[in-house]
Amino acid sequence: MSSDLTEARRGANATVPQDIEWSKFGNRTFQCRVLICPEEDGGYSAHAIRLPGVISQGETVDEAIANVRDACQGAIQAYLEAGDSVPWVQDDSLDRPKGSLERWILVNA
Repeated sequence: MSSDLTEARRGANATVPQDIEWSKFGNRTFQCRVLICPEEDGGYSAHAIRLPGVISQGETVDEAIANVRDACQGAIQAYLEAGDSVPWVQDDSLDRPKGSLERWILVNA
């Protein structure tokens, strides 16, 4: 994965309509919103808010974002290779603990 793929949007500063949580951004590039949560034991968990089952972690925020991007990439590629459309969860009921961050990322699948 190219390190050139960086955060596309930042939380409330996003210029994407609020009802679009992830979307196809280009030919095989997807824009995804992720939730980064500090963990009690240190490090961070990272959750793709609308892509089912995609969770990762890292010691730093940057590492957690890189890891969840890789997890998103793998999930999206699996759906596309199977000929399926990429699903998205309509229910945005993830807990948002104090200190959590939301970020937009680009995923090249």
